[in-house]
Amino acid sequence: MLSYPGSYQEVVEVGAVDLNKKIAIFSESNKNVDLVGPGVGILSTYKGGGYARLSGTSMATPHISGGSALIIKLCESKQEFDRTLSEDEIYAQLIKRTTPLAESKRLVGNGLLDLAKE
Repeated sequence: MLSYPGSYQEVVEVGAVDLNKKIAIFSESNKNVDLVGPGVGILSTYKGGGYARLSGTSMATPHISGGSALIIKLCESKQEFDRTLSEDEIYAQLIKRTTPLAESKRLVGNGLLDLAKE
């Protein structure tokens, strides 16, 4: 089943895995999942000024967004490109840094983001 906005071509659809790298029960399952990030039991800020352990693709997506920002800065610092990276180039750099998982590609896409990979 397709869901939006994740199913739009120009959107990076992010799924969620737990600490054991198993797909979260609430995570999307379709051909548009691009990659996954940690999304179960994530310590986050919470209303009232406190903290709580939260789960959801809304917890996994900030990991991927932050990872994208770090990748952009890494490419800039290494001067791999003499210009601003395009969306497609950023996406390729992101996918290049995934680790395949044993789950179906419909669940985990290209795998788990691993920023230690170059």
